[in-house]
Amino acid sequence: MFKGSGAGLGISVDELDTCRNSLKRTVSLSAQTNEVDRLKSDLIGQTMGGRHECWKFKSVDQIKELTVKDKTGDDQKQIYTVALQLEAMPACGKYAAEARIEYEKADAGWKIKQVGLLSLKKMNQPPGGTEK
Repeated sequence: MFKGSGAGLGISVDELDTCRNSLKRTVSLSAQTNEVDRLKSDLIGQTMGGRHECWKFKSVDQIKELTVKDKTGDDQKQIYTVALQLEAMPACGKYAAEARIEYEKADAGWKIKQVGLLSLKKMNQPPGGTEK
């Protein structure tokens, strides 16, 4: 790693530090984006919830937003708590959900063991719809 004054490059050490910190943030955001994209694609085909409140993930397009709130685990298990904004079709409205996604180590890598629904709430009503 470059530790000089930066004088030969025409920039100061502070400018180098700023560039280095910006690069670290960019790499970190890229890793987070890849993790979110992987979570979204892994959810396709999964169902969370039960008899009264349930969501079946049919396509990535249904997941309007996914935010990792917490991540724990070890070398055999990873558990994510995520906040989601979901929309099956515009006429049905959007839903806010919170879920617990548990991965387990498999021969071919990580696979979802279960998706637990922690909460599901309608965010808005469909256009022209009425309150129930």
